[in-house]
Amino acid sequence: MVDERQGRARPTNGESWTSATSGYCTSPQKRVADAYLHAAIDGDRTEALRIIRDDAFAAGLSVGQIYLGVIQEAQYEIGRLWEDGHITISQEHLATAISQLAIAQLYAMMPRGSAAGHRVLITCVPGETHDMGPRILADFFEMAGFEVRYLGADVPVEEIINAAEAAEPDLIALSATMSYNLPAFRKTVECLRTRFGDDVLIAAGGQAFALTPELLDELAIPVRANDARQLVEQSRSVLGLTNGE
Repeated sequence: MVDERQGRARPTNGESWTSATSGYCTSPQKRVADAYLHAAIDGDRTEALRIIRDDAFAAGLSVGQIYLGVIQEAQYEIGRLWEDGHITISQEHLATAISQLAIAQLYAMMPRGSAAGHRVLITCVPGETHDMGPRILADFFEMAGFEVRYLGADVPVEEIINAAEAAEPDLIALSATMSYNLPAFRKTVECLRTRFGDDVLIAAGGQAFALTPELLDELAIPVRANDARQLVEQSRSVLGLTNGE
C-alpha cells in the first residue's frame, strides 16, 4: 500500500481518521493496538515504540501476540483508513516506517526455540514491495528454531534461484500482497520447480491469495496460511516436526 498509490486522488467525506477508528478497542490486546495505531498515524515513533516496549508486555502480551495482534492488525487498519480516505499517503508511509522500527525492536526481545535442524528461505516475489508480512514470518520461523534466510522485497526470479542453490533450504516461502503480482508468483513457482524439481517444498503467504485460493490448489502449494503463526505450524507438520522438536 505504498508506491502504486502515489499521486492518486483521495476521496474525502469529512470524517477524521480518529472517528473512523472509534470502537476499535475492546480487549487489552486491542487497546494496546489502538494506542499504537494512534501514535503511529500521528508520527510519534517515540510513543509508538514505548507502547510496544512497555505497555504491550505490561498487558501480558507475548512477542507473537504483539507481532500479529498489535503491529500487523494496526497495519491492516492503516490500510483500511487509507482506502477509505481518512489518512493521507504521507501518514500511511510514516506509520508503516514506524512499524518497521517496532519489528526491529521486537527482534531483540523474541524468544528462540531449540534448533529445528531445518532451513527456510523467505522472499517477496518479483515486483512485490510490501515486505512487512514476510519479515514477520521470518521472525516467527526463527522463534520456532529454524535457520532463516530472508531476502526481502522485489527479488528477481534468478536471484531467488541463486539464493536457493546457495542455502539449500528445506522450504521456500514466497510472499505476494498485491493481486497484480500473482503472475510473478506463478512464474517463480514454475522456475523453482524447473530448476529443483517438483519435490521442492514451497509455501505461500500474503493477502493476494485471499481471493484466489484456487491458484494455490492449481499450483499444488502444500503450505499456505492466513498468518505467520499458522504458516510456521503447517510447515512444521509438512516437514514432520513434532511439538517437541
